Amino acid sequence: MEIVSKNLRHTDVRTRLTIPSKSLKFFPPLRGHKRAVDFDVRDESDRVWKFRLWTRKKRMKKVKYLKPVLTMGWREFVRSKELRVRDRVVFYMEKQQAGGGVKYRVIAEKTVKLFGVVFAYKPIHIVADTRQEQVEEPRQERPNRVRKVPRWLQDYDY
Repeated sequence: MEIVSKNLRHTDVRTRLTIPSKSLKFFPPLRGHKRAVDFDVRDESDRVWKFRLWTRKKRMKKVKYLKPVLTMGWREFVRSKELRVRDRVVFYMEKQQAGGGVKYRVIAEKTVKLFGVVFAYKPIHIVADTRQEQVEEPRQERPNRVRKVPRWLQDYDY
């Protein structure tokens, strides 16, 4: 089930991912007076990312909503996927039959522009490099070549 789909903004790319408050109920619950919870998310290449979901204090008088954000692990994810402003991330929640647990997945999508207008989004698929490393053969030393001196310099006394 898709829980969040978001086009990235400057803040999302530079520091943290802001999440709509209405989506907070789908993420791991905050226990007691804690304002943060760590949870694991798998990406499209099955790599596990550890994110921290953080919220504001509830006691502040002006706070009308918790303003959830992803902090820890988010910047590393952005760098590894080379995400930019206007790219999109989609979070999914999968309920497990056995044990009643929940798994989270994330898909990063790059913008596809046509004539400067966002035309579509293309999922990022990072494929592991399966090529064998090539062993470099040692370079053979070339004999020093004697360079010819131009005629006009031959008579010049250094």
